[in-house]
Amino acid sequence: KVDDGLAAPRWLGRSIWLNPPYSDTQHWVDKLLHEYKTNRFIQDAIVLVNNATETTWFQSLLTHSAVVCFPARRLAFWRHDHSNVGARQG
Repeated sequence: KVDDGLAAPRWLGRSIWLNPPYSDTQHWVDKLLHEYKTNRFIQDAIVLVNNATETTWFQSLLTHSAVVCFPARRLAFWRHDHSNVGARQG
């Protein structure tokens, strides 16, 4: 939260790891695709998002993806203020 990636003028690095807030995925995907298309350094990205295949952002990612993975089960997350936070979506 302190280092706001959306506000950064440019993302640096060959590979990008992106796990955007599910409530605001579109803006993060837009930023990623912009950076990928205009930044000569970014070659690949791993994006962890919910299974929302009908959304504009998902279709945009799919168009630019070489590999898409759909786990056979929901992923379990850990947060410091909760023990095991189960995923509400696939």
